[in-house]
This record gives sequence, structure tokens and C-alpha cells, in this order.
Amino acid sequence: SFEVVAGASPDGTRSAKSDVVAHALQQLAPLPDRVVMIGDRSNDVEGAAAHGIGTIVVGWGYGHRDFADGDSGALAHVASVDGLR
Repeated sequence: SFEVVAGASPDGTRSAKSDVVAHALQQLAPLPDRVVMIGDRSNDVEGAAAHGIGTIVVGWGYGHRDFADGDSGALAHVASVDGLR
């Protein structure tokens, strides 16, 4: 299960992915031993990396084309929800 699900704020004050990750980390305080971002876009990988967090890229969603060259910097790529388990 997920401890925190975070996203951009409706008023635009939290729109950069690194800001969304910072918001999620604040909700997790104190940080658990393991934290990972689940995402489908290159900005998910970049936003998590800005905080020293790895990303598992999912093969569905709007960003699947972001990784056409295969070099994403992600921990892993999974094709299904079962792949996250």
C-alpha cells in the first residue's frame, strides 16, 4: 500500500515535480527507511532525483514516450501493476 499520494496543487503553487516530491516527503516525516517514486514521465524521475529518491517507471500513462530511448535513469521499468508488487 502507499503511505502518501501527492500531486500538484489546484492553485498552481505546487506545480514543479520537485515541489510535489518535497510536499510528499513532509507528509512522511519522519522518513521511512525506503522511499520510491512511482511515475510515468521523465519529470517524475527528475523530480524524485532532486531529493535523492529513485523512481520506478510504469509502462502505462501519458509519459510512456518519454522513455523511447531507453535511458531513463530509473530504478526499474514495469509493465503492469503486478510488476510493482
